[in-house]
Amino acid sequence: MDRNRLARLKDVGAPALLVILPLCLFGPHAIYSGNEAEFTAPFWQIVRPLLLAGAAIVLALVAFGLVLPQRVLRGYVALLFGLGLVLWIQGNFLVADYGAFNGEAIDWAAHSWRNPYEITLWVAVPLLCVAAAKYVFPLAPFASGALVALQAAWLVTSSLSAPATARPEWEGPAESMFDLSSSRNAIHIVLDGFQSEMFQEILEEDRQTLDRSWSGAVFFADHTGAFPSTIVSIPAMLTGTVYRNERDLQRYIRDHFENGSLFKSLRAGGFRVDSVTGMQYDHRSATNFYRVPRPYVSYPEYVEFAAWQLADLSLFRHAPHILRPKIHNGEAWRLQTLLGPGDTRSRRLHSVNGAAVLGELAGRVRVATDEPLYKFIHVGIPHLPVAVDADCAFIGTVRATRERYKAQARCAIRRVSALLDRMKDLGVYDESLIVVSSDHGLGFKPLKFVNDRQLPPGALSSLVGRSMALLIVKGPGRTGPVRVSYAPTAITDIPATVLTAMGVKHSLPGEPALDLAEDASRQRVFTMYDWEHEDWAQKYFDALDVMEIRGRLLDGNNWTPAGTIYSPQAGEDARMRGLYDRQRSRNGVEYRWSTPQAFFHTPPDARAFEIKVRSIAPMPQTVTLAVGDRELGRITLSDQSWVTLKHALPPGGDPAVRWVRLVVEPSWKPRGEARTLGVQTRDIHWGP
Repeated sequence: MDRNRLARLKDVGAPALLVILPLCLFGPHAIYSGNEAEFTAPFWQIVRPLLLAGAAIVLALVAFGLVLPQRVLRGYVALLFGLGLVLWIQGNFLVADYGAFNGEAIDWAAHSWRNPYEITLWVAVPLLCVAAAKYVFPLAPFASGALVALQAAWLVTSSLSAPATARPEWEGPAESMFDLSSSRNAIHIVLDGFQSEMFQEILEEDRQTLDRSWSGAVFFADHTGAFPSTIVSIPAMLTGTVYRNERDLQRYIRDHFENGSLFKSLRAGGFRVDSVTGMQYDHRSATNFYRVPRPYVSYPEYVEFAAWQLADLSLFRHAPHILRPKIHNGEAWRLQTLLGPGDTRSRRLHSVNGAAVLGELAGRVRVATDEPLYKFIHVGIPHLPVAVDADCAFIGTVRATRERYKAQARCAIRRVSALLDRMKDLGVYDESLIVVSSDHGLGFKPLKFVNDRQLPPGALSSLVGRSMALLIVKGPGRTGPVRVSYAPTAITDIPATVLTAMGVKHSLPGEPALDLAEDASRQRVFTMYDWEHEDWAQKYFDALDVMEIRGRLLDGNNWTPAGTIYSPQAGEDARMRGLYDRQRSRNGVEYRWSTPQAFFHTPPDARAFEIKVRSIAPMPQTVTLAVGDRELGRITLSDQSWVTLKHALPPGGDPAVRWVRLVVEPSWKPRGEARTLGVQTRDIHWGP
């Protein structure tokens, strides 16, 4: 290679790497390292297809630069450097929070305020670099190399400092996954995200079929979960105890089971414990552990799929907001859909994958051991997104209406029914313990819910919907039609329910559900928190809002706020509810939109509350401040001026549950905006 081409190679190579490596290496590694529990293959194996694709693109960029006229080369190198710089800024400093990618609709308009800034960044920086190519060109190769080296150093450092965990390993379905016992079976099926009232409706509609397949079962219609999502709900289900921000969340999940668990108690009682799940909860206590991959396909297909999954997420992370809806593609991610192998395009979804696992179990279970057996089967159906109909046929990702979700839940019930029918054919159903449960509900407003109201964690009807976990128990030797019980059970009763039914001595908390009277007087607890997909790696929840329940779930008057437990690192923002993300006005004022009702948790020593509010609605808006039932003040905003509201707080009351409530009437939606807005707020202060 002549000197001219070698010099060009040096000039173009580093800027080309600055553009491509964030997308195919650094970004994927950041995503993988923050969500390692969701992958069942090592990063360096998954990333190979992306590195190959990235190498091909780098070679193409370099080859293009080698043939450009000298007068154009400077602008080309400056352009690559500008694009690489923007990608670095976007992927590291402008990462937005779009919530958990779980099939729920994303409010893209809520982040539309980013467009002017990000579009300006993406247009101005490359153009300025090209315009100033005379000055940028000599610096671009070194600056690009420095930024690449900085990101590479971060990758190495984060890899070396990551906590030691078991290396992800792929396993095909183990034969033990399909074993049943000829003597004693306890089959525990967890249907992730199943809101229990849907089963009650399905039972009423399909009573004859379910009475036959689920004979002897008891449906606990007033059962409550402990939390609104999986991460700490499963530990509560398997230990009978709940997380309270008392220590690092990841350490809690890893070590909490050492203090005692359902798996440990059953092992001590002489049971073989088979765990079939997509998550490593208490896997060290299981006799046999099979981690179900998503998608549930062959290993080569999984690795190829996971590569394009990381590529999609990395592209999403590094793209400006205006392009992200196109990349997300309504949960049918672009690269996964275009390049994913086989039926990974559908099995990557929780519901489709879960239906596939249950279908294979129903077809392959057989009596293969004489030892007592407990089999824990945790599958991702009817978890969002909605992607199958009642017959378990794939329908694509569709909006999660109540009826569509119910159809997906019906698919789950049909798959479980097929498994139970298979157990009957094998002659082991009658004497088996069958537990079908879920970790939480989905937040659909229960049809029979009464006395709704807005609380700091959200609308009470939504909280109740999230709390309505499923619990169905068929005891050994039980027969007859499915019975509906309104006993006040909780997810923390499941260990005691299983162990008591199987005659195993234990010291775990909770009440055996089958022994609990329907008129039992009992206090239960449900705890709400905000959680996002990337928060699997967080150390604490910012805030745990604890609710006490005395009586039936479906009466809002039975729900009482009992206090909030904050993270040790929680700041003032954790004490606020009902405010959208921060925005900045054209003249530099930072503010946050309120929802129609916002809440501010009073510090113990606060004696006064101050806030600035502003209305830009097309109609006058009334803002009311209150604490409990006591109104502090009311004002009508009829122009766009900022107004300061300052009021003394009433004395007395339990500070643990004392909140200042801001109510805006009427609320409004600007054209093209999906959010329901109240007023703009800023400068929130508590006074002595």
